[in-house]
Amino acid sequence: MGTIYNGTISTLNVLATAQVELYYDIVSGSLPPNLELLYNGEITGYVADQPTNQFLILNETTDFTVTIRAYSPDHPLLNSNKTFTISVLQQYNQPTDILYINATPSITDRNIINSLLTNTTLIPTIDLYRATDIYFGKATSVVYEHLYGVFSSDLDEYIAAVTQNHYWRNITLGELKTAVAKNSAGTIIYEVVYSEIIDNLINPSGVSVSSEIYWPTPINLFQGSWYTSVDDIYTSYVNIFGQEYYTSLTPGSATVLYPNSLINMRNRVSAVLGQEYDSSLLPLWMTSQQANGNTLGYTQAWVICYTKPGKAITIKNNINDNWAYKLNQINFNIDRFTVDKSTTYNYDKTTNPPTWTGLPSATPVPDPLNSKNFHVLFPHKTILPNESQY
Repeated sequence: MGTIYNGTISTLNVLATAQVELYYDIVSGSLPPNLELLYNGEITGYVADQPTNQFLILNETTDFTVTIRAYSPDHPLLNSNKTFTISVLQQYNQPTDILYINATPSITDRNIINSLLTNTTLIPTIDLYRATDIYFGKATSVVYEHLYGVFSSDLDEYIAAVTQNHYWRNITLGELKTAVAKNSAGTIIYEVVYSEIIDNLINPSGVSVSSEIYWPTPINLFQGSWYTSVDDIYTSYVNIFGQEYYTSLTPGSATVLYPNSLINMRNRVSAVLGQEYDSSLLPLWMTSQQANGNTLGYTQAWVICYTKPGKAITIKNNINDNWAYKLNQINFNIDRFTVDKSTTYNYDKTTNPPTWTGLPSATPVPDPLNSKNFHVLFPHKTILPNESQY
């Protein structure tokens, strides 16, 4: 079947031909850890970062041999076995996390979104790419991948990374667009219908507001008459049970603000935790050449569905022409991001150096898949540092 990178998603599949519907199962051998053969021949899942019980270094390759049976449950004589080899290349040495944002609409707006996602006339199931694969198919809610390739970190490290440039905000969904995903031979594997996330803190040229703003006059924080301080004037000392405390009678002020454009959010987390910038960590549709000759690169977008080749534009036009609503009618408030730990949940950062607690890594696959994930709440409601949500 060729070579697949460690820590990446599988689009592999097997296919046999017959006059009746066929099913597939494994007779002997095994797939790379954390991959699963579906009944329809699709091989789904993320390849383990460390796919063997021995720690592998960069650029090592491991071969996995598996024999797969194609058969008809209604015709016992109709079956055939074939043996395949999948090579896993250690492309990445540093385990990484994916951060995503689940935009939660109001109940009314949620019903509007459901009227799109559950309508098989607007989005025919037969036109979907790998409809039974949880990583592809059709969206069930509004989720977009906020940041790829963050060096795997624990909750405390993520909390420390959002102390600046992170607070509650609204996002808007943009117009429907399409893109293609191609293999190395230039053949289209699948297409996507997506809505790009609109950020009102980024201008039409894609330039974000600065990550720091120096305000010309102090902003009153209304913190009251008692808080610990080393800077402000009008101070006093108080003795409590023999311990002298330094206090301030001023309300506090701020002169440096940290705007929360989505770009600023990503850059802040990346600067604090570190990031792998290898473009192969991005979804294939972001790194494939499009019809206009360009490559999209990272795109902050909600993928509505993955389609078979040639179907994305039809579905996009179908939604635009026949759905009673427009996506930009719906506003979403976000107050957190979620860290996908399904492939790195047993990477231990408390040891020196960090290490996996068991190999192959992240085995077994969590059930349910999101059970190892955690949320990182933004520490403030507004840009002012005293507007805490807690």
